[in-house]
Amino acid sequence: MAHDRPRATYVLVHSPIVGPDTWHLVAEELATRAHRVLVPELTDDGHSPLWRQHVTAVVGHVAEELSAGARLVVAAHSGAGQLLGHIGAELRDRDYRPVAYLHVDAGVSTGGPSRLEQLRAEAPAFADELESLFDRGERFPVWSDELLTALVPDPHRRRTLVAGIRRQPLDYWAEPIPPDPPGDDTPHGVLLLSEGYAATEAVARREGWPVHDLATGNHFHLLVGPAAVADALSSVEQELTAAG
Repeated sequence: MAHDRPRATYVLVHSPIVGPDTWHLVAEELATRAHRVLVPELTDDGHSPLWRQHVTAVVGHVAEELSAGARLVVAAHSGAGQLLGHIGAELRDRDYRPVAYLHVDAGVSTGGPSRLEQLRAEAPAFADELESLFDRGERFPVWSDELLTALVPDPHRRRTLVAGIRRQPLDYWAEPIPPDPPGDDTPHGVLLLSEGYAATEAVARREGWPVHDLATGNHFHLLVGPAAVADALSSVEQELTAAG
């Protein structure tokens, strides 16, 4: 019976273009609900394949903290969403048990193309903006404290977010991410925070994944309403795991 199973540990994966602090407030909220929570830090050496190094960092952190056999809910924010299938495959190879993948205002697997190619299909204006930045020798994101004030009004939380920004090179956007390894039946769910992930919602509706839309208009609502985000994550997780 479901109530006889040990509670799953949440693994909260931050976007590769910001730091793990984006998840810390939500992690604290989940901890108050008696969940064990891990927030791995994505690390890389600046050279491709960056996606592989990010996956390895997540799995290595889990292996340091948990024994094999642990049940895991893996939640990814933003650009970490494309990595969920690969993270899950490596976790299963080490005898961990992912029971749910949660896309939190996050992308889905590219199926092989790069993030830039995916953006070209889903958000061509943004892809143009990125390519223009790279042509000028710049990196993305170019967010500043002032630019993020409306999204994250609390000055301390906003300064922490800005300090954690990781301006990734063109390689991050242009490198292909292989299709997810086959044979994974772990269920997916989606938590929408803003309007920027219509493509993810479309995939979810097509595949029958549960979708919970907080409709905040704020990609960084993790830093503004962490309790609401934690509640929504728990709701989606329970919907995915209730039957199995």
